[in-house]
Amino acid sequence: MIVKINMNPNKIIVAVLVCALVMLSGLSYAWYQVTLMGEKELTLTSGSLSLTFGDVHSEVIQLENAEPMSDEDGLETIAYRFSLTNNGTIDSDFTLYLDDVDLTSGARIDDQYLKYSLVRDNQDATVEVLSSNEKFLANNGVMSRKIGMGTIPAGEISQYTLRIWLADIADNSVMNQSFKAKLRVEAMQKTQISESNIVKAYTYDERVDEASVCVTGEEAGCSLTTCYQDRTAGSCPVGTIIDYKVNNDNTVRFHVLEDLGNTMLMQSQKNVYYSTGWYTGADNTKGPMAALSVLEGETSTWNNVNDQTYTMGVTLFKNNLYTGCSSSSSCTSNTYTLPTKTVKSRLITLQEVSALGCTETPRSCPIWLGNYLGVSDQYGGTVNDKGPTDIARPQAGNPSYWLMNAYLSNTTHSWTLNALRNVSSSISSHDTYGVRAVVEISK
Repeated sequence: MIVKINMNPNKIIVAVLVCALVMLSGLSYAWYQVTLMGEKELTLTSGSLSLTFGDVHSEVIQLENAEPMSDEDGLETIAYRFSLTNNGTIDSDFTLYLDDVDLTSGARIDDQYLKYSLVRDNQDATVEVLSSNEKFLANNGVMSRKIGMGTIPAGEISQYTLRIWLADIADNSVMNQSFKAKLRVEAMQKTQISESNIVKAYTYDERVDEASVCVTGEEAGCSLTTCYQDRTAGSCPVGTIIDYKVNNDNTVRFHVLEDLGNTMLMQSQKNVYYSTGWYTGADNTKGPMAALSVLEGETSTWNNVNDQTYTMGVTLFKNNLYTGCSSSSSCTSNTYTLPTKTVKSRLITLQEVSALGCTETPRSCPIWLGNYLGVSDQYGGTVNDKGPTDIARPQAGNPSYWLMNAYLSNTTHSWTLNALRNVSSSISSHDTYGVRAVVEISK
């Protein structure tokens, strides 16, 4: 897929060539075959499984004299169509990626100015900003982003429609820039897991006036769910309560932050460490070294959770990489950066809790985010947690817990989430707050 942008004072001209080699059906076939043969993940030894791109729309997609357009118009553009076929006898999970291709000249259009719609079979079309998918360096050495995933039953075919267009928010910064990428698919056979590390899961419901209320997993209205058995993204809604066996000896209760399909991000229901500062001094320019140190120490033996690799100041969290934030909705620069870390857990970011509705206004956060703190029940929470009884200050760590971000307006404060169920800033050296663990698990 190639998108080239030229701009004159009056309009933007967009030309879209979908995988340039689809101009001739023979070349299309050869390109697809070579690409698939080059992906080891697509050569599976059991069940004679093969997933293949099938070009069912050989016409070149080309938009001439097109301007940045609305979503409504974007959904009417000519589509690139392809199919994924499972020729084997075993169901297959797959992930679709859009990999950058080197440009011959000029700069690349920022993903924030591109919108796309990826539709499977006859599902309703949805529109996404390309930058909503975190970019990462793939094993093939190119920048990539994950744009879709799912499961294909044995012997079935899924038809896909992909449209991509220049968003109507694009400005003069895209002048003389271009975008060029290609589709890639990775597949894995579904196998029966002999023992799941998920012990139980409960449907989250914070409607306290309803019989089905289930905020902690202990309420009478809690009902079990098997949403984690579905590898479709979003099958386990945000807040879903998961009892997870983090190692052979310990089970920890979590809430789902995001269901990504094959994996889920979760945050521990309670603080895993009490009474720590964000940093050892009133300085937010060094990063949350004190908080991360105790968190990583407490979770280093959680062998059943996936390793997480991230780089503060580089890794995108909810489409924003910045570590410094002046408000819950404004993270605009890096107060600090950190080297790449590979760990079992991390702190939640302000960007992530903001995406869940948290602001500086009390009671703006979902109950589960502000529950199990010192005075949670005074602000709509259901359970207070004063921490271990063997520490000097029994309520230490519980008025708030630390977030990953620094407060941008000064160099002494960092962001927290507190029992009032809102976000606020506090002196970075304040050592009566706790930390909660964000982990990634495989379904």
